[in-house]
Amino acid sequence: YKERQIVGFAMTIIGFLGAITVCALPMWKFKVFFGKTVTEPLIWEGLWMYCVVKSTGEMQCKGYDFNYVLPQDLQVARALMVIAIIAAVVGIVLGISAGKCINFVKEPRAKARVAIAAGIVFICAGILILITVSWSAYTISTGHNHLTDDECCDRSGDCASPWLGHNCASDPGRCAPLQLLPTKRTKVQH
Repeated sequence: YKERQIVGFAMTIIGFLGAITVCALPMWKFKVFFGKTVTEPLIWEGLWMYCVVKSTGEMQCKGYDFNYVLPQDLQVARALMVIAIIAAVVGIVLGISAGKCINFVKEPRAKARVAIAAGIVFICAGILILITVSWSAYTISTGHNHLTDDECCDRSGDCASPWLGHNCASDPGRCAPLQLLPTKRTKVQH
């Protein structure tokens, strides 16, 4: 049991760190400007900041001003990612308290219930991440974004990382609670 529990919890921590990384990186969208010169910049947009990459390779990043209005999909993505990270923290606390080597919850049935609650919270966090990334990718791929400039092309950023974070966050939630349930021992009658 302990090995499975440790592997499941490690995957959950990896998913949690992946969610924080995806939330912080400015790679949710990038804009490529097609102009007459080669020196047109590349703009990366994130939930908290944007970066301009010049043709020389120089990159300058700046946080969004309070006066700047984020597009609706990035506003919703920001809120859902923060909620998912908070839910993952709650799931981690529940998962630690339900651990086999922790005596915070002493009764085996209560420990199993706490483990199931941790799994449900991890699944919810993973689903929130999946919804956020998928919606952002959908708005970019269908053209439902805030761009009107014909010389600009909007693309989604590195979507593999957010979806990987979703998978790592939600898989242990499906497996860990079942492994932590107390097993019934049957007596062999002779």
